[in-house]
Amino acid sequence: MSSPTLAAEPDGRAGAEIAVRAGAAAPPFEEATLSPAQAHGGVILMTAWAALIRDALWLSVRAPLVLASVQQPASSYVDDVVLGNVEATAHFRATIWRHDTLRADVRASLGIGLPTAPDDPLRIDRRALAFGDALLGGRAPELFAARSIPLLASTSVSLATDRWSTRLGATLAAGEHAVPIFEAEGGAWIVGPVGVATGVRVFFLREPDVVTSFDASVLVRAGAHMTFALEASVPLGWAGAGVGPSMRLQF
Repeated sequence: MSSPTLAAEPDGRAGAEIAVRAGAAAPPFEEATLSPAQAHGGVILMTAWAALIRDALWLSVRAPLVLASVQQPASSYVDDVVLGNVEATAHFRATIWRHDTLRADVRASLGIGLPTAPDDPLRIDRRALAFGDALLGGRAPELFAARSIPLLASTSVSLATDRWSTRLGATLAAGEHAVPIFEAEGGAWIVGPVGVATGVRVFFLREPDVVTSFDASVLVRAGAHMTFALEASVPLGWAGAGVGPSMRLQF
């Protein structure tokens, strides 16, 4: 049994996660001459992984799907469905210290993707992508960047047992622009199959300069291979928030 985390981390032989967020948000649009990307709707982040070297190296693939009602500059709303970038990532993990059930792990990830996010002349799709990024609390900005090849490099260190975990991480996500992200999170199984996880993420954008996002999740294990969660993200500085369920499978 692994300790609870905000997002699924590759482990075991194979696994998958479907995370859904719904809500409303008005993140700043990347073009200063245009208004914020006001929208409501949802985003689905689909992730799957498989082990290349057991307990050491995994390959994952993930992609977001945004379903949104997006406000146009003339204030009317239009419905939009947008597939973000598809990204493949190699994940490495090494245990650097262990004592009984307590262990310290180091993780590193490198990812590259296909630029499948559209860039429409009216900027409706790009507004929907900015909205999807906000609902996820800026967790993976490279997946929502149009006109660019998504790139990812990250590293983290964690201290964990089977009951609880803490993690510090740093990520450089590159789409149209490079976005440094620093995050800290912790989680624990509280009573039986019920656990909680919470974290804070700070990322640096061109407009505004710094955004802080708070995440929280309640998790419930359903057997040895399945976990359900109810998650929420609140990015400070952006009006709005996202909340929704996720399901994880791990073998």
